Amino acid sequence: MRLIPLLVAVVLSVPLAVSAEPIPITGVITLSARQAGSINVAGDGFGIQGVVAPGVAPLGCCLLPGSEYAVNLNLSSGHFLSTEVTLGGETFPLGPSAIQNAAISLQVRGLSALPIPDLTQGMASVSAPFTLTGTVRHTPFGTLPTLPTAEVFGTGTAMLSLFSSGPAWDARTLQLTLDPEPVPEPATLLLVGTGLFAAYRSRRRKVA
Repeated sequence: MRLIPLLVAVVLSVPLAVSAEPIPITGVITLSARQAGSINVAGDGFGIQGVVAPGVAPLGCCLLPGSEYAVNLNLSSGHFLSTEVTLGGETFPLGPSAIQNAAISLQVRGLSALPIPDLTQGMASVSAPFTLTGTVRHTPFGTLPTLPTAEVFGTGTAMLSLFSSGPAWDARTLQLTLDPEPVPEPATLLLVGTGLFAAYRSRRRKVA
């Protein structure tokens, strides 16, 4: 009889120990060297919409032709100004003038080979794929930080906008566009299922 409460406790603790699946997100993040940028990303019950402080990304002058622009970027709560965060359908503010009740950590990875083109007059742009992962914690004001509320991920294309400045390029903005993951169409799924079923029947006939 004493084992029953122990078994109940173990069963109840199992769902808590299993981490939630990361939420795929789409949207656009624009980072600027001198001006405020923007963020507008969303997923299932999740979203971040607002302003990004200038100077977050390593943008600026003196990118030489033939070199590469390398980025391993970390965006945290202090980089977002006048921003709204949505978790589980609940929206709350984040920014210097608002109560800090969220902890955001977004990491941009895989963006380390943006080739800087030959120098020309005017504007130019280069692009490359990237991956974004992150964690958003809901930390109500006056309480200890909670466990991670949402883990997010996304993939997309980064575009670096350049302006010629003397003998080198001046990097003005970095735009990160998160594309939706391709979802198989019902017709595609039907063809795959039909093919698997045919292969299964063929195998059974050979065995028989």
